[in-house]
Amino acid sequence: MSDAVLIACISAGIPAAVTLITAAIQAKGSKRRSAQQSILTWIMHDQIQYEQMGELPKHYEKIHAEYDIYHANGGNGIITEEVRQYDEWYKKIEKNIKK
Repeated sequence: MSDAVLIACISAGIPAAVTLITAAIQAKGSKRRSAQQSILTWIMHDQIQYEQMGELPKHYEKIHAEYDIYHANGGNGIITEEVRQYDEWYKKIEKNIKK
């Protein structure tokens, strides 16, 4: 293979590889942000429904399913703390209901 062909292949291959890597990173970030938004929305909805209308939380499973997606896509930190606090709140409500 001549040097010109090799250089052409490398010149075309590197931008294509960078584009693929960038797209994968952006997709991962998009999934993480979407899961984060869903989690926060459902937590807020459950808390409002319980506090204002006395309705039991109904998004527990959805929150944890989205948290798995969030965590699998590199999420960590504040959402982890929010889900932990939600779990504590939910368990208190569940305990009071069973009394």
